[in-house]
Amino acid sequence: LANRPYPDAIFAMHDLGALGALSVLRESGLATPDDVAVVGYYDTPLAAAEGLSSVGTELRYMGRRSLELLLDRLAGQETESETVPVKLIIRQSSGGPRPTG
Repeated sequence: LANRPYPDAIFAMHDLGALGALSVLRESGLATPDDVAVVGYYDTPLAAAEGLSSVGTELRYMGRRSLELLLDRLAGQETESETVPVKLIIRQSSGGPRPTG
């Protein structure tokens, strides 16, 4: 943030990192999403409470499936990469609707 132009957006690898970015932006006098949009990953309850846009995924499924694939590999079975479905949840931090009331 020491140099302009500022980035249009920040995508963090997890919601806590994105929430940290939101904090730094606010301390720097920048507004989200007007100055810089912010999006996290995992869609935690804290992200929802703070109005953070986030990419949601089924963490329990991902963990369970990862363990199953690891056990298959350890047993000598062939495994293939899999894609886990995700969903973008748009909230205030990236221009989504602001809460009413």
